Amino acid sequence: MRVTIGLPIWGDPPAQVGIDAMVADCREAGMDGIFVGDHLAFSPADPSKYPYSDSGQFFLAPEDAWYECFVTLGYVAAYAGSMELGLGVCLPVLRPPLLVAKQVATLAHLAKGDVTLGVGAGWMQAEFEAVGVPWKQRGRRLEDSVAVIRQYWTGAPSAGRYGDYVIPEDMVSYPIPSKPLPVLVGGSSAIAVDRAARIGDGWFGALGQWEDGDALLAPTIAKFRAAWTRHRPGVPDPPVAVVQPVPSAVTRDEDFARLMTARLTAYCQMGVAKVVLNLSWRRPERVPAVLEVIRAAADRALDAALPQSTPTGG
Repeated sequence: MRVTIGLPIWGDPPAQVGIDAMVADCREAGMDGIFVGDHLAFSPADPSKYPYSDSGQFFLAPEDAWYECFVTLGYVAAYAGSMELGLGVCLPVLRPPLLVAKQVATLAHLAKGDVTLGVGAGWMQAEFEAVGVPWKQRGRRLEDSVAVIRQYWTGAPSAGRYGDYVIPEDMVSYPIPSKPLPVLVGGSSAIAVDRAARIGDGWFGALGQWEDGDALLAPTIAKFRAAWTRHRPGVPDPPVAVVQPVPSAVTRDEDFARLMTARLTAYCQMGVAKVVLNLSWRRPERVPAVLEVIRAAADRALDAALPQSTPTGG
């Protein structure tokens, strides 16, 4: 199981702390990777409910900054060393799929570590209307977009119509990824989980609050794996990734370590392959200590998951 950090590319931290400084914190702590999320625009008049809070209210004001995810990850790659870089998740339907394919393939060549593309259908209606995508078509377009992206990653895509997208004859696009890039499909609804099993290389789950915990996650993982078996009989179990916030109300390091170890151990037992822990960097002086606790908790969880050898007599 890889334990990675969700970088806040929104609000004050990018300008006040610096993307390079945040990446350095993660690298020095020995984290396995860095993920970022995706939004292009906000509307204060949008009626959409944020699905990861009880109130339905998003955690940012409409006028708060949100850096573009692909540009930011290109910058992160210069400082990340061999850490994995990922989108967790991006909204490919907001962009032409050829552009997304090109951006991710380029990132895969710039990065020294692995690259993972997490995709989702989104939740903010106004954002899709701003780029001319009908709100009720976003799920279908997401599936078509992923198909086109994978075609362009071959370098010589098969011409034809992919839903609302068209690949013309005789198109080529390089560079292509030097190895297969996993596409993890996000969303917790029944439709989204089934979509992840049908078109994804794995599922990208999300918890809005620390308190939601593994009790909420485990049933959805079971549904995803059942759908995977139904759609792809005989294919080994796919990876599951989980993104969730770090508990901010815990002030004692020993309490934080206990909570983190228990949660990561539970994820190991559920077969989660990747954990993305969102940190706010609102108190940057505390971040190195927090990351140190996370790394130690991850190591304890991984050690506990290893099969125990049985001593033999001599």
